Amino acid sequence: MDINFSNNDPFNQLEDELSTSLNSQLIIQTENRGRKTNTFLAGWEISREQLKDHLKSLKRSHGCNGSIKKTTISGVEYNNVLHLQGDQVDNLLAYLKKIGINTKDIEIKSI
Repeated sequence: MDINFSNNDPFNQLEDELSTSLNSQLIIQTENRGRKTNTFLAGWEISREQLKDHLKSLKRSHGCNGSIKKTTISGVEYNNVLHLQGDQVDNLLAYLKKIGINTKDIEIKSI
């Protein structure tokens, strides 16, 4: 009995969805509020469930808290923005590169 896992591999499906869903440029923005820094990732056009999975992975691997929220970045309102506590820009870039997103498609802003 041969079992073919290649057709039902969720990781392959996720990679395919990631490569086709990146139509616009991703924006990473840091925001300082007093001594605290927040990092936001906007413009990632994937489902909210997939965004939750990525957030969970980032929170575990980098020991930070985070959420998905609606916020305005550079005058544009985004519905599904990944929010991480702390200065997580380098960690976020490494994670996005690891899952196959080209870092040339990412704009980094600081407030």
